[in-house]
Amino acid sequence: LAALPAAGEAAHRIAISAEFYRLISQATDNTVLQVIVQALTEILLQQVERSGMSAFPNLVAHRRRLIDRLASRRAEEAKREITDHLRRLHRHLLKEGRANAAQNRTTQNNRGD
Repeated sequence: LAALPAAGEAAHRIAISAEFYRLISQATDNTVLQVIVQALTEILLQQVERSGMSAFPNLVAHRRRLIDRLASRRAEEAKREITDHLRRLHRHLLKEGRANAAQNRTTQNNRGD
């Protein structure tokens, strides 16, 4: 992910994100958790794709911190890291959604729809 350009490559970024979360869930060796994570990841990444979000600030740094916390078995810190990330992603998606809706309204108004 860090090797990709900051903009563009959205489909590739989404595929990498799906694989990242799949690998983490697989490491739990918990089939139920794996299914839940896969389902939630698919829903979330569909939202990211629909939003047109090109990049998410500090994503690589977040993932590195998360892996570091998981590898050193600091579960509470890992939990805080992923919770913080998902909250920021949620806010970012809401912001992108509002911006896209405003742009669609402007486009429709300019066309007289």
